[in-house]
Parts: sequence; structure tokens; C-alpha cells
Amino acid sequence: MLNNAAVHMELSTAAYESGNFDQAIAEINQVIRLFEQQPPGPEWNQQLGLAYCARGQTRQKKEDYSEAIADYNRALAILPSTPETVDDVATCYMERGACYMMKGHADNNPRLLEAAETDLNYAVNLYEGRGTDAPGGIYAKRGLFYFFTGRQKQAEGDLKRAQQAGVTIPAEVWAEVNAEQYADLAKGVDAGVPFRNRGCLGPLALIFVMSVVLFVPLGVSNFSVTVSYGLIALGIGWFFYEVIRSVRLSSHSKQDKLATFSAQYPGFEEYYRTRQRNSQAQARARLAKGALLAGAIGAATVGTMAKQSYDESFGRK
Repeated sequence: MLNNAAVHMELSTAAYESGNFDQAIAEINQVIRLFEQQPPGPEWNQQLGLAYCARGQTRQKKEDYSEAIADYNRALAILPSTPETVDDVATCYMERGACYMMKGHADNNPRLLEAAETDLNYAVNLYEGRGTDAPGGIYAKRGLFYFFTGRQKQAEGDLKRAQQAGVTIPAEVWAEVNAEQYADLAKGVDAGVPFRNRGCLGPLALIFVMSVVLFVPLGVSNFSVTVSYGLIALGIGWFFYEVIRSVRLSSHSKQDKLATFSAQYPGFEEYYRTRQRNSQAQARARLAKGALLAGAIGAATVGTMAKQSYDESFGRK
């Protein structure tokens, strides 16, 4: 019997990993049928509970949350609560909480959201109550729950703990969780170093003074004009040197800021790069629309001029 159950479970796992969830459920049904035929006992109860939990996870993948919750209920009703089964029990609470979360969020049902929070907290407390951190997956799902319910700080805290435990949190999740903060940080990166190089003020003042001297018609000798032109040339060269230097400083500062923020805030660099690509795409789209509009206006203008020339040539008014 155990050999048959193991074979069906392996077939179920293979079907699940290939995305054939209906086949996976059919194989798990065979496992459940075999275990239900055995006399009740701790060993069989544990195996049967794991089978119910596996079927619940498969139904959860199909977004059949009600049936998944029913399977988790069955699993938790018979799984023994021992130090050896804490991971299995925590998984059931975590996944049932995730089902309550998704169903409660979709149906806008506060009672289901409360049940989700209770289950997720219980899954965490199974570990933290023993003085250890919960697995990263539990923190990740509770973090998403906090995000769905508008508790951004708590969401950020749990997602950071999940990431520290080795769970990869997609950049788009971080961007949504920290949308307002990341938008402000991106503006700070874009600002770079302000045009603050005061050395530019000198050349500007020199150009202004020399321009006044050159355009005073009286008392200006050839020598003074030559000197003035030389000073203006020097001032212009100095001015552009300072502009280029300031731009370079801004560029370096921009990269430094991006690196600093990326180290402090998970997913910020990906968020910023995506924001840049979107901005560039929007700019290209506006440029294309402008070109089309300019072309249309130009064609209309040429058409009008051609018609006017034709009418004049043939004496029409």
C-alpha cells in the first residue's frame, strides 16, 4: 500500500510541476483513498494530513480557494501537533491564510481578511514562540497581506525579513509597497547635483561687462576692442568648461545617489530603471506625435500655397 501511495504521490508531484493540476489532484485522490482505508493512527493521520495539504496547495494553484480551504481544514484536523510536524502544520496555516487573503480581497470580505491575519500570525508564532524565526515564505505572505490591507510599514518589515531568509521579492512588489517613497527617491536621483558651481557666475559677469564695453560707441580704441574680444573668448571658454564640469559632477552624483538608495531600499534600482525606460518611451511617443502634427501642418500649408499659386497663375480669385 505504501509503495502504491508513494508512486501516486510522485506522479502527482510531476504533474504539479508541469502545470497539469487536474492530473495532480487525481493522483492525490488515489493517495488519500489508500490512506483512508487504513485504521486510524498517528502515522496514518500524518500521511493523510500531508496528502490533504498537498491537494489544498494544488487547488490553491487553480485559484479554487474554497475547496483549498476545505482541504487545509481536513489536514489541520488530523495532523498531530508535535515538534516533528511543526513545519507541516505551519504550512497549512500559512496556505489557508493565503487563501482567506485572496478570497477576502477579491470579495471585499473583512471577516475573511481577519481569518487570514489570524492564520498567518499563528504560522509565524509557531516558530517565534519557540525562539526562532519563521521560514521566509511565511513572512513573505504575511507581508503581502499587510500590503493588501494598507499597512505599508508592517508589509515592508515582513518582506525584508523574507528577503533576509532567502526569499526573492520581485522588484515590482517593492515598488508597489513603497510607491510614494520610491517616487520621491527617484526625483532625488534625477536632480543629481544642482547647478551650484559658483565658478560659472564669474564668466557670466565677465561676458556681461565686456559686452557693455564693446557696445559703447565712444572712447573705445582698437587695442581695447582687441583686449575685450580676447577676454570675452576667455570668458566663454571658461563658462563652457564650468558647464561641462557641472554636468559631469551631476552625472557622478546621480550614479552615487542611485547606488546609495539601491543599497538601502530593496528593489529600488529595478524600479528606477523601469521608471527611466517608461519616461523615455513616453518622450519618444510625444516626439512622434509632434512630428506627425508638424508634418500635417506643413502639408496643409504647402497645399494652401500651391492652390493659391495655381489660382493666381490662371487668374482665379
